Amino acid sequence: MRVVFGVVKDKEIENIIPLLPQKSHLLHYATQCSSCFIPVDELETVFKKFSLSYKKYSNVSDALRDAVADSKRNDLILITGSAFVVADGLMAYDKLK
Repeated sequence: MRVVFGVVKDKEIENIIPLLPQKSHLLHYATQCSSCFIPVDELETVFKKFSLSYKKYSNVSDALRDAVADSKRNDLILITGSAFVVADGLMAYDKLK
């Protein structure tokens, strides 16, 4: 499983991370250009604290493209964190088809 994840600043990230699937192979963290999202660099400490394997991206489209490219035939890709991230992920997925 791959996880494409992004979250806004008002969320308590240390309470959210444990809710992500523990068996995910890689967390593809994406931030929007909007100032309301937690910057990728600020989350590296949290990811390391939880021993997560991750790659960082400046947008959801790139994160999803790499998640798809890194996946095997029957892997799942979860797009989550913020409704904005999910919406951008769905639009990016349509372009990948």
